[in-house]
Amino acid sequence: MAKEYPLEVESVGGDTYIVMSKGHHDLDEFMKTVQESWDWPLGKPEHVWIKSTPNNVEGGSIFHVVEENVRGSFPATYSWEAYGDERYKTPDKKVTVTYKLVDKNTERAMRDKEHAKFQIFENGVQVNLLWMNDNDIRANIKNNPDQEKVLSQGLLGWAN
Repeated sequence: MAKEYPLEVESVGGDTYIVMSKGHHDLDEFMKTVQESWDWPLGKPEHVWIKSTPNNVEGGSIFHVVEENVRGSFPATYSWEAYGDERYKTPDKKVTVTYKLVDKNTERAMRDKEHAKFQIFENGVQVNLLWMNDNDIRANIKNNPDQEKVLSQGLLGWAN
């Protein structure tokens, strides 16, 4: 018989937004519980299997997503940091993503680094700063065509 786990959400990501509850829970109920405590940009939750190992450097545990049959693993409902279309949306909440170019650096592009720095806003609230190269910018234009005018300001045309 499978073990039952209560819906108890905890932050497990350190410097990354990750939340987890032991057990495979209803995904929308899980996110409703998450949103009562955190206002983080999280992706669609998933049912995964977790193996916990001691964190000998900082204390506590490190959680690894593993296959179901790994010895010592347990079922969990998990959600990771995400932005734009990858972000979890409640059925009645639409997320509008907008961008603002804050830096364009050709020296970074010459070193094969991302060269255009954008502020990313969701529903008018800044959620991230992100460096992008031309390929990243084109992908974001494809996913957010209404933002083409702003995003295309970051294109160099000759960079990756």
